[in-house]
Amino acid sequence: MTAFFDISMMDTLAQTHLICDASYPLITSTTLKEEAILYNLEKESTSKLTSDFQTLTGKQISADYDINDLSGGQKVILMILLALASPAQNIVFVNLQSSLDSIRYNEINKMIVSNRTTKNEILIR
Repeated sequence: MTAFFDISMMDTLAQTHLICDASYPLITSTTLKEEAILYNLEKESTSKLTSDFQTLTGKQISADYDINDLSGGQKVILMILLALASPAQNIVFVNLQSSLDSIRYNEINKMIVSNRTTKNEILIR
């Protein structure tokens, strides 16, 4: 779904949604473990997340991995995986298409669609 809205709408959405902006993909600049804490992830979720990350990027990471070493596109993919693994039921993804190459964007889009049975994501390009 494509939507255009102003900043006041974003403030309203922030009350009920996890907003993931690919322009600013990560909250911390330390380790995956610390980033996962901010998304309220259980330890078990992190192991699936690292496996999915390797499948999508070919890069193996661990909980103690320094996320500053990731490329910009890899940081966006990590943000998406963290959001999908989080307990948040409503997620808004912003600026994904401009931050990922077309192949990765299509793979991520399929992953988001497959998660719609447990979450209510809104994909904004």
